[in-house]
Amino acid sequence: MKKQFPLILMGVFGIFIFLAVLLFSGAIKIGGDAKDTGPKLAGANLTMWGVLPREAMIDAVASFSQENQITLNYIQKTQDQIDRSLGEAIASGAGPDIVLASHELLLKHRSKFVHTPYSTYSE
Repeated sequence: MKKQFPLILMGVFGIFIFLAVLLFSGAIKIGGDAKDTGPKLAGANLTMWGVLPREAMIDAVASFSQENQITLNYIQKTQDQIDRSLGEAIASGAGPDIVLASHELLLKHRSKFVHTPYSTYSE
């Protein structure tokens, strides 16, 4: 029996290694498709505040909206307008979904934002 134990143990580990290779190679699928995870934006209505001129953003906003089947409203604000009204707007629940501004302003109000890591975006 003592001579059979190492053989049985090696056989069990061999099966586990074989299954691991199949799992990591994608031959055995576990769970749902990665494309199905994450929020669905189709039909969403988003508001974006920014300091860039509306004329410069209109084509990019329209292209993004059409490509993702959403409504993206770009509202041009001056640096002072965003600085004054951003905190109040977020506190009242009427804040923008996206803010396009200088890093100094964003750092000043960083406690009011939710950080989304770059790794969550698809290629």
